[in-house]
Amino acid sequence: MNASGHCPRALTYHSHRSPTACGGVIHFWCLDKGVHLKAAEISEIQKQQVRERLKRSKLPTVASEVDIYEAKAAEILLFDDGIQVKEQKAKRDKQAIKQKSRVNTDVAMLQKRDGTYQYLIAGISEQGEEIFSLQEAIQAEIKSEYSRRKTPLPMGVS
Repeated sequence: MNASGHCPRALTYHSHRSPTACGGVIHFWCLDKGVHLKAAEISEIQKQQVRERLKRSKLPTVASEVDIYEAKAAEILLFDDGIQVKEQKAKRDKQAIKQKSRVNTDVAMLQKRDGTYQYLIAGISEQGEEIFSLQEAIQAEIKSEYSRRKTPLPMGVS
């Protein structure tokens, strides 16, 4: 943590090469303000990055066909998945839960030029409302990573 009590790595995007790599979203050692407040703080910074990237360049052309069965064919992977978990109570006590609720989160992994993957999610406010969509985050990252590419983007989506 720095002098202001925040981990400076928590405020930037990072690629994942190992389980110890920085997640770029939330660090467990940075949760002095609470998970939702830290997530909102990081989301606000990422919102500015997403908006800048969306304005700055155009999306690269995507190849109309990708030979996914050709072992040597170049391709860029984009994985998208939804995660649903039970919502946790604010306090852990022995009282029965009257209404079960679930929290849905969509997560995407975009393959970068160097072969690593970038995890992407929608940004949230302190109230838990979406401030930028997962689609905007994906488009911004594709623009940032591949906008200078001269040939169509061989993208495989799963």
